[in-house]
Amino acid sequence: MRHAKRTWKNQDQIRHLDEPAHEFDNPKEQVAFELLKLGVSHAGVIELLSYPLERIERQLSYMEYRKAKRPEAFIVEAIRNDYSIPKQMQYAKNKAAFSRAKRIMDEDAKLPRRQTPPGFEGHGTAGAAGPHPANDGLEPGGPSRDLVLPGPHV
Repeated sequence: MRHAKRTWKNQDQIRHLDEPAHEFDNPKEQVAFELLKLGVSHAGVIELLSYPLERIERQLSYMEYRKAKRPEAFIVEAIRNDYSIPKQMQYAKNKAAFSRAKRIMDEDAKLPRRQTPPGFEGHGTAGAAGPHPANDGLEPGGPSRDLVLPGPHV
């Protein structure tokens, strides 16, 4: 008797993996269940559980951003080869971080600015004179401006 293989027509058929249908005490059992939901065979799940749990969970979290025609095969290869983050997911993270940074900057722009004390002219003390232009800030009796290069050895 042949069993019909589950096929996925489009990305909408992949269940959201972050919505657990069952709660497990052991994280490996939860990951195994998620892999089975994607259609990975029992033998495939046993093989994949030899990889670090963090890698498996990371690849499972990426699946909603993947355009896999066969998610069960794709997740196996993704875990084996430790695929990088999908571009769409990286873009979403960058966009969220940019939005947060922009919101913080906008809130900061609304805060009143500190007033500088009268007579303050920047770094250092008020009215302090800089180095004399003739000596470029070199101390008297300090290093010479003449550059001496070693000559060829004779």
